[in-house]
Amino acid sequence: MRCTFVRTTFATLAFCISMASSSRAATAEFIWSGAVTTTSVVVKAKLSVDGSIGRLIYSTVPDFSTPNYSAYETASTATTNRVVTFSIAGLTSNTQYYYECEVDGIVDAAHTGKFHTNPENEASF
Repeated sequence: MRCTFVRTTFATLAFCISMASSSRAATAEFIWSGAVTTTSVVVKAKLSVDGSIGRLIYSTVPDFSTPNYSAYETASTATTNRVVTFSIAGLTSNTQYYYECEVDGIVDAAHTGKFHTNPENEASF
């Protein structure tokens, strides 16, 4: 908090101004999935703040009531332009999955996605 003191003819007044923090909470700028197989997927997310830590939350239900979590990844401007990669294995074939990103302990529900793992056998599209 910064206070400014002003002397007037009648009194000395103190004007206190609360300085809002210029730092915003880190979020995912975008998130997408690819390289889907019968049992795995790769999901990438660009985090908004260098050094922020993210992990993927994924589930077979859209409300994430039975979540699974990836390992944590750290955003680095110098090495990956803040794009983190989550490689997920051990998935069930021919199954719909939903995902969202947690950044610095806060779930970013504004950026969600879904993918469907490939079936074990031949399939038509």
